[in-house]
Parts: sequence; C-alpha cells; structure tokens
Amino acid sequence: MATNSLHLIRFETQEKLSLEKLIELIFVDEDDEEKFILNEVFDSIIEGYFINYYNSKEIIFNSESSSLETIIVKKSSVIPFSIDTENNIIDIWGSRNNVIRIINKIGILLNHKVTLEYITINLEKVALNLNDESVKIGKIKIDNYALEKDIIAQCTFDLKNHSNSKEIVKRYSKDLVQLSLTIYKNGEDILTMIIYRSGSIVIYKSKDEISQDSLDLIRKICII
Repeated sequence: MATNSLHLIRFETQEKLSLEKLIELIFVDEDDEEKFILNEVFDSIIEGYFINYYNSKEIIFNSESSSLETIIVKKSSVIPFSIDTENNIIDIWGSRNNVIRIINKIGILLNHKVTLEYITINLEKVALNLNDESVKIGKIKIDNYALEKDIIAQCTFDLKNHSNSKEIVKRYSKDLVQLSLTIYKNGEDILTMIIYRSGSIVIYKSKDEISQDSLDLIRKICII
C-alpha cells in the first residue's frame, strides 16, 4: 500500500491571476535540474508534477574485468501537487525537503509576489469537529493516560469497532498524539489517513488514486 505525506500550503498571489497566466508562469519549458510538468486543469484546480533531477552512485559488476565499479546515474523524483486557486491552497505529496524546493521554485517563478506558508493543522480541533458520517475512527494514541493513581502513560487504543468512538476522541482531544481515520463511500473504505500532533498528515494511498471529492474531505477535516 502506497504511503504519502500530504502537506497543505496557503497560496495567495499579490494580484489576481487567471489559471492560464499561472500555467504560463509556473510551467515553463526549462532545461533545468528542477521543473514543473502540467498534468491536468479542471474548474479552479491545476494539477502537476515537480521533477527533481539528481545524481546517484550505483555499484555494478563489470563482466569483462570481473570487478565491481561505481558509476554515476542521473535519476529523477516525481512529486505530485495541485493548486486550488478558489480556496488558495496547494497540496503537495512528498517529503518536507521537496515541499521546500517546490515552494522556493514557485516563489521565484512568480517573482516572489505570492504568499506560501504551511497551514497549521490543530489535532485537538480536528478531533472536536469530526462530524462527517463517512469518516470512521481507527487507532488513537494519547499522552497522560492515568493507568493507576501514580502511573501516567502514553497509550494506543483501537476504536475501529467502538460504537461511540467520536465521543471518546473528543474526551481525550487535548492529549491526542495521533489520530487514524478511514474515509468510507458506499460502505467501502476509500482511504486511511493518520494526523499527528505535529500537524503532519500521512495518507495510505497515492494522490493519483484519490478523487477530488476525497481530497476536499481531507482538507475539510484538517483545516478548521
């Protein structure tokens, strides 16, 4: 099962730019170590990929000399992202290092006339606002759980089959360390995600497998 870190970034340009203008400025045809590739445009959303080229060392066996050799191979990482111009959000699916590269690159291409900053995910607020019936709670981890009078522990509880899981999560919302959620549609689980106290989000599915409706619901859950 694919695992991806999702980062939600606030995206606000100093002046209103059309989709066409944004595409013209960001998806430039450059022979560079880093570039953006346009994938799809629909409604107010631009979907694309960030391509980052890098050199990697590999050890190969040279059959002619019967010896091991180290060679340099040019590789690339492909990071999916989308720009929602109506809600002023960029979602980026990758490591924090690649998020920084993408933010810096977009800032340069837009001549720094744009605000790009992390959207703060407050796990306590998320827990207190889990009202969508299509969202089910799985495992939770909490701090400061009183096992006995003088014993405080960090504990993990599986609430997948609990009849009142959302109320339990609300009760311990201040002490939540991580929260696992599953989104269902027509009785089938569409995806599982984990939200951490730090604000990190991990999705157990690749972006290409997730519908826009599901992505909108993820945003609704995380951005309070």
